Amino acid sequence: MLYRFTANYMILIAIFVLCAYSAIANPVFLRMDNVLNVGLQSAAIGIAALGMTTIMIGGYIDLSLPGMFALTSVTFCKAAEWTGNPWIAILAALGMGLAAGALNGAIMVLFGARTMNNMLFISYGMGMVFKSLTAFINDRVINLTPHPVFKAIGEERLLRVPISFLIFLAIVLLMHLFLKKTVSGKSIYYLGCNYEGARLAGINTRRTVLLIFIIGGLLAAAGSIVNVAQVSQASTNSGYNYEINAITAAVLGGTAFKGGRGGAFNTFLGAIMFVLLANSLQLLGFSAYAQYAMKGLILVAVILLDSKKDVLEARG
Repeated sequence: MLYRFTANYMILIAIFVLCAYSAIANPVFLRMDNVLNVGLQSAAIGIAALGMTTIMIGGYIDLSLPGMFALTSVTFCKAAEWTGNPWIAILAALGMGLAAGALNGAIMVLFGARTMNNMLFISYGMGMVFKSLTAFINDRVINLTPHPVFKAIGEERLLRVPISFLIFLAIVLLMHLFLKKTVSGKSIYYLGCNYEGARLAGINTRRTVLLIFIIGGLLAAAGSIVNVAQVSQASTNSGYNYEINAITAAVLGGTAFKGGRGGAFNTFLGAIMFVLLANSLQLLGFSAYAQYAMKGLILVAVILLDSKKDVLEARG
């Protein structure tokens, strides 16, 4: 019973323990500026992780995220430079994300990719294609054209809360309602639990696969918009390691690798935990290499716990 409780509420327990230890070890951790900074840093990775969560709930995975992130980031900057209109730039980035996600989904459907090996190699290859397309559009660092809208997204705050974090919260709420309250959202869970069973039950599995990758592409683009607005530039290296960060945040929140389990609010907590960990390690004086190793160890531990949880559920 103790193990089941720990597995089900692991993320909340981990956040509490991490915050308690960090606050004792370094009082700076609890300062309001640092707390708000955690929210600011969690926005872009959290939004991208929501897209990865949707894909993983459906039983798939996507390693093309860094390439897609770079492509939509550069598209965002280029559109802002060419038009001078922030809304056209935002729509251009979202449109590029939608197109890239739809292409990924179409390829998965066309080739019937349902094994993990197929998903990994196809999505990784598509990530290389997106990176190459990014370099074709712009092979150097490109700065974001200054505009009050971009400044508001990247820097400004409402009642001291970063606007980018409020955008993240709004997307979390929308994804929660979509996944839990709509027929299409529930179909994604059925797809991840049993592909053939979902097909025999009358669910259009091909359309659902296409849908999860389109959502993944749109949220990758939304995350890139927030990230570019914060750093004011983009390049082919934008989104480096974002696939691992997004997967880690999703898995920390309880999303299952095998599909069929996960949720928007859980991924929100996973993203917060991921950024809190990096923030805590930095305040405690750990080197960048130690931080990277710690994140890897935590990902391995969470995957092992997830596997153990599946065994317990199978035993009843």
